[in-house]
Amino acid sequence: MDNYQLFVLNCVSYSDLNTSEENIFGSLLTLRIKGYFDFHGHNVMPVDQHDHYCTNLLLCEKSGDEYYPLACAKVINYSDCQERGMKFPPVDILENSQNKEALDSVNRLIEQAKVAGEDITYDCSFTICPDKRGNHNSAHVAKYLLASWLSYHHHNNINQFILSATIKTKTDRTFSRLGCKPVCSDTFYKLYSINYEQALMMNFDDYSHQALRWIKDARGLWENRIEIGKKEKEPALNVA
Repeated sequence: MDNYQLFVLNCVSYSDLNTSEENIFGSLLTLRIKGYFDFHGHNVMPVDQHDHYCTNLLLCEKSGDEYYPLACAKVINYSDCQERGMKFPPVDILENSQNKEALDSVNRLIEQAKVAGEDITYDCSFTICPDKRGNHNSAHVAKYLLASWLSYHHHNNINQFILSATIKTKTDRTFSRLGCKPVCSDTFYKLYSINYEQALMMNFDDYSHQALRWIKDARGLWENRIEIGKKEKEPALNVA
């Protein structure tokens, strides 16, 4: 883990970045495009306007002064979508898929967060570099990306988040082991933006023992993160 570096990119805009930061943001987008093209085909474009006002997590391997992107993920806040007059992605996805039960469940989660005075996020675009996928280091890379993602939520006290898990990637199994569950009993739908692949909508329930262990294992990685863009809240990460 000593040769890993985590970048947290908050609401980045090219106009606000220096050259090295531009390179980091560009490498993140390139990694995601390559990862999606390799796994889902070239008719899937995983880059959109959300990338400029969400939080992107980028895990890199460091060699000297160079950073080599390994994996990334994206966190989109409901409040940021509201501020910009845009639909919250899980609502948009489920409206297009016409899964009313799952849509109603997601809307209830949003309302519960509002009543509690909390924000809620949609977490997506989990990607591993195609060159790393399937080799002996891929499980290690996946673990530390997911541990960084969980640390982000734990650190910011964001306890409400929603995920879309595609069956093809088997991410539903991983998310379940970390403390997530389907939003309802009939949560399967066709993901129109990714070749109509079968997926299910999940939400975070509680940190599992495995999730807490991973957060602890990645404490040093998280504490040594490099942030780009808008700053986060003060740390609140306390994992024994």
